[in-house]
Amino acid sequence: MLICKDELYTDIHSVGQFKVYLALEDAQNVNDIVKVIELVSDTAVFLTSRTVITFEGNLERELLDVAIKYNSKL
Repeated sequence: MLICKDELYTDIHSVGQFKVYLALEDAQNVNDIVKVIELVSDTAVFLTSRTVITFEGNLERELLDVAIKYNSKL
């Protein structure tokens, strides 16, 4: 799986309170480092496709507000 711009991801090794990331860039291969926004803290982070999985939950209102700030499609 490659990180795709405007998609939501979470840490593959997440235990307990997880982090949700909104991708700001596309990855061309699994080792590419791409910029994402960590929605809980509203900070930029750089990750590879090897470190995340697709987020399949429902965003809480606070996280959705942050995601909308970076992505008008949400």
